[in-house]
Amino acid sequence: MSDVLIKAEGVSKKFCKSLKRLMFYGVQDIARSMVGMSEKTGELKPGEFWANDDISFKLKRGE
Repeated sequence: MSDVLIKAEGVSKKFCKSLKRLMFYGVQDIARSMVGMSEKTGELKPGEFWANDDISFKLKRGE
């Protein structure tokens, strides 16, 4: 039995500084997925920034 309770690998999260631009990007992403185009998740669009990039950790019992 493993003592690892939570394991996260390669977790990244990006945010956009402008709500208006974020909404526009969201509509673009929905339209792309509807026509079968994939999103390039590793690239930043103008106004975006990485809050976390490629974070990995394990949480063991008792920690």
